[in-house]
Amino acid sequence: LPLGDGLFRASSVRRGVILSIYDLNGHLITSMFVDLVDPNDDIHDPHHAGGTEFYLPKTNQCYIYTFWYNKTRIHSGKLIR
Repeated sequence: LPLGDGLFRASSVRRGVILSIYDLNGHLITSMFVDLVDPNDDIHDPHHAGGTEFYLPKTNQCYIYTFWYNKTRIHSGKLIR
């Protein structure tokens, strides 16, 4: 969830989810555990509590993000920053 000025929030209702961010060459930029949120919360609301915040500097590049759970990819997509 983009929060503005390069700040993003990742949330999960599962314990033990890992977020990995890669450049387009497949190099790992960062990896972190994602904090749990209440499953009744609207995680698309930027004012919800919980989740893990991270920062990506503006580089005019595309990044690939992947959520992992038990070594299985559960979601992935692109970020342009």
